[in-house]
Amino acid sequence: MDRIGGAVGNPADVLNVRMQNDLSLPAEQRRNYKHAFDGLIRLIREEGWSALTKGLIANTSRGVLMTAGQLASYDEFKGLLLKSKLMGDNLATHFTASFMAGFVATTMYFWARWDLTNG
Repeated sequence: MDRIGGAVGNPADVLNVRMQNDLSLPAEQRRNYKHAFDGLIRLIREEGWSALTKGLIANTSRGVLMTAGQLASYDEFKGLLLKSKLMGDNLATHFTASFMAGFVATTMYFWARWDLTNG
């Protein structure tokens, strides 16, 4: 499912990165999209449909790895919370374990992304 979500959301990610990066480009290289729909239309018109798939493998891989990390750490955190007797098997335990797993997965993703781009 993560691969499907990554593929569906990829065009929005391409536009998001371009729109955020636009001001760092020299004036003559800026795209100056008016809004997301303008960017989408111009992207397809100027670069073709294949431009919507730029970064697709990286995005889908990120989704798969983040989900795998989140699922594994969720089970660990839930087990630790239950073993510690601080919490019973209830909604609060599931929420806390989910929150902690999401934090770990997100932190690992941003650390890896920063390390790969700046390392």
